[in-house]
Amino acid sequence: MPPKKLKVPSVPSDHPFSLHRLESDRVQRLRSALLSWYAAHKRDLPWRKEHVPLLQSSEGASNEQALQRGYEVLVSEIMLQQTRVATVIDYYKRFLEAFPRPKDLANASLDEVNALWAGLGYYSRAKRLREAAAYLTEQPLPRTAKEWEKVPGCGPYTAGAVASIAYNLQAAAVDGNVVRVVSRLAGVQVGDSTTKGKELMWRLSGELVDPKQPGQSNQALMDIGSSICVPRNPNCEVCPLADDCKARAEATLVDSGGTIKYDIEDLGGCTTCLPPPDSDMRIREGATWISTRYPRKVVKKESKVEDSVCIIFVRQKTDRDKDEFFLTKRPDKGLLAGLWDFPTQILTEEAPAITATKTMPPLPSLLSKYFDEFAAELGVSEAETVEKSEPVTTLHIFTHIRRYTRVFKVRIAPDVELDVEGKWVSDPVDIGTELGRKNWAAEKPTTKPATKPRKRVSEATETRGGKKIVQQTLSGMFGIKNAENTGQ
Repeated sequence: MPPKKLKVPSVPSDHPFSLHRLESDRVQRLRSALLSWYAAHKRDLPWRKEHVPLLQSSEGASNEQALQRGYEVLVSEIMLQQTRVATVIDYYKRFLEAFPRPKDLANASLDEVNALWAGLGYYSRAKRLREAAAYLTEQPLPRTAKEWEKVPGCGPYTAGAVASIAYNLQAAAVDGNVVRVVSRLAGVQVGDSTTKGKELMWRLSGELVDPKQPGQSNQALMDIGSSICVPRNPNCEVCPLADDCKARAEATLVDSGGTIKYDIEDLGGCTTCLPPPDSDMRIREGATWISTRYPRKVVKKESKVEDSVCIIFVRQKTDRDKDEFFLTKRPDKGLLAGLWDFPTQILTEEAPAITATKTMPPLPSLLSKYFDEFAAELGVSEAETVEKSEPVTTLHIFTHIRRYTRVFKVRIAPDVELDVEGKWVSDPVDIGTELGRKNWAAEKPTTKPATKPRKRVSEATETRGGKKIVQQTLSGMFGIKNAENTGQ
């Protein structure tokens, strides 16, 4: 979901637009400070290698080398979207071992790619990366940042990062960390949350990119934003850009009891930034002043709350076989597209909510109704059910959705055929989503008995439609507990 856009203010703010200009001598100081800091503090990461210069010709052995370098940077940049560096390192290494070249990834199935991506979240990235590999295999190598924007999954930031880091081409790469650093350097309150603000962020960031070492300039800005110029309480004392930072100068003045003033002839008003904040936000504390104003926070839309029912069907063909469980493939579009998961049904808005609060009070009759209807849709009748556990409740938090799921584990007879396409598997590693693995784990008992008890099978009979039906029940098959799980 794209960030909510703020309305561009029509009233002047409390500063002139000239405040945001970066004078040429200041630009040179900032470029030099960025490169010096990066040379001394850059992290040793597996995707950080020397750039490969592009030759004028698009043919020859060197083109393969250039393609490979661009592919490596692309994989790292896609993985780093919404994911911490420490988490990405091992995934990056395993991914490149499995798919060392673009054509290896392009020829792999989506299931193979998703299996290696499992745990990183935001699975649509894996699909786009596979599509990008196919594009790079079939099309001429992109030779500018604009050409990289044509590659599937490459927006302006990713294209700029690949072009500058892989090929040393002069291009800006503006992500959230860079926006925060630049908005503070130039005193831009609005950041990139409006059209004018976004254009200004890209222009100013481009000015800071050293033409001889653009990749290192961009990576320096990213690293400073992630480690020093952080959202709350930035560590200005160790920042190499602090002496030329307008937000820091402003905060220092306020912290000492001073008042911010501008020349009366300059007060034409900046219509790019937001109007001045309310007086109660003018906190006399340097770091808080900076983090409150630069950039100003966008009020996030409240997360949508969803209720759902998930059924984990389990069977055992013979006494010697392992338990198998049933997975279905999610639709090709939408949330967690194309991944293998347990059959799950999102309850409609017309249905009474199962969970009014985070405590999720049990509503047995309502849950039983939803379970029976969903199981019937999947082709499983009550007579074919060997055992059904009490439901376990899990909470999974997506970027814009809070999903409460009531998870049932249902053992069915080995000869039952479900009325839905899917597959029976015996290894939890085949579960394609973090949500599915969470639901599977939440259903397991928290402790193991010292010795595994033998399953005791009994028979229960009932009369239905004039016919006697024999139903097996397994005692103690399922651990029943309440659980709440959160995660991305």
